[in-house]
Amino acid sequence: MQTLTIAIPTFNRAEKIEQRIRFLFEVFSNSDLPIKLIISDNCSEDITEEICKNWSLLFKQKSIDFKYLRNTTNVGAVKNVIQCIETAETDLVWVMGDDDVLIKENLLKLFDILKNSEEDYAIYHLNYSIADGRDNTIIKDLNYEKLSSESSYHSCLSSTMQIDAFMFITANILSKKVAINAINSWKRGKALLAYPLYINLYASVYGPFKLIDFPVFIGTYHAGSWAEHFGIVYKIEVPLVLGKLLNFKDIDNDLIIKIIKKLTSLFRVIKMITKKPNLLWYIFKSI
Repeated sequence: MQTLTIAIPTFNRAEKIEQRIRFLFEVFSNSDLPIKLIISDNCSEDITEEICKNWSLLFKQKSIDFKYLRNTTNVGAVKNVIQCIETAETDLVWVMGDDDVLIKENLLKLFDILKNSEEDYAIYHLNYSIADGRDNTIIKDLNYEKLSSESSYHSCLSSTMQIDAFMFITANILSKKVAINAINSWKRGKALLAYPLYINLYASVYGPFKLIDFPVFIGTYHAGSWAEHFGIVYKIEVPLVLGKLLNFKDIDNDLIIKIIKKLTSLFRVIKMITKKPNLLWYIFKSI
C-alpha cells in the first residue's frame, strides 16, 4: 500500500482553504489510508495562517499528519506547486487546487483503489465534472465521457484533443519519485504557468498510467488565478511544453503535433510577440 500526501497551494483564499481543510479533516478521520496533508501558503495577507494553525491542533488531536508551510514572500503559483511536490514525504503526492470541490463518496472510492492497488503507478489521472466558475452551473458530468479505467494517456488525449485535464493539478496524483525526475529534467521550464502540464505528461509517458473513470471532484472553467494569462498560456506556453515532449520514448509525435496545431499557429505567436515584445525573452528563458 502506497502512502499519500494531499498538498494544497493557496494564496489569499482563507474562506476556501478552511472549507477544504474542514472537508478533508472529516474524510481523514474516517479513512485508514495513510494520508498526510500539507498547506503551502504563498505569503497570504488574509487570515489563512490563523486558520491553518487552528486546524493543525485539531489534526494533531486525531494523530493525523498536518504540515503548514508559509512562504516569506509570494514565490508564484508554479513554484508553490513544486514546493508541494518536493515537501511531500510519501510515495504519492496529490497537489490539489484550493477551489476544486471534492465529491466525498467518490473520494472514498478512490482511496480504496489506492489502498488496494498492487501496481506502482507513475500517475493516477482523475476524471471530473466541469462547472462554470462564473455561476457554478455544471457544464459537463465527465471530462472523459466514454473512457474506461483501462484507458491510456494516449486515449485520454485522443478523445478530447485537449490538454485541460493534464493542466489541472487536482486531476493528477503523481509518484513523488517520477514527479521529481520530471522537475529535474527541465528546470528552466519552471518559469511557465503551463509547467504542471509538463510534469503530468512526463509521468503519463513514463508510466504506468491509471485513469480513474468516475468523477472525483468538480473543476471550474472560466475561473482561476491565471485566467487573465489564458492567451499566453494556451497559445505559447502549452505548445512549448508539448514541443519539449516530442521524441520522448513512446510519445505519439503525430498526436502531439496535431494538438499543437489546434491550439496555436505561427501567425498567432508572431501577433502576440508584436504586441508584447518582452515575450521573446520570456520564451527564451524557458527553453
